[in-house]
Amino acid sequence: MSGKEFFRKKVTQTEYRGSKYTARHDKDSQFLDIDLKPISLDAVHYDGFKEHMHNQISRFLLKIVPEETVSKVLTDTLFKKIYKLLGIK
Repeated sequence: MSGKEFFRKKVTQTEYRGSKYTARHDKDSQFLDIDLKPISLDAVHYDGFKEHMHNQISRFLLKIVPEETVSKVLTDTLFKKIYKLLGIK
């Protein structure tokens, strides 16, 4: 099994239970295709996306770290790195 096939592998109940595939099971149709196309965002939507992302990250952090720490984590440099990786200016 190659590395790419590993990520596409879907273990079915039939395989998990150790049964053999019958004629009605098409083994090729049991794979999950994860070849995703790159996401592109129009520049018009950058501001709304940035605000949404900031809100979601804040909500997540408030659940796992103390409130005082959230403001320290949410720095401009953090978001600049994220935007750079996403190709957003």
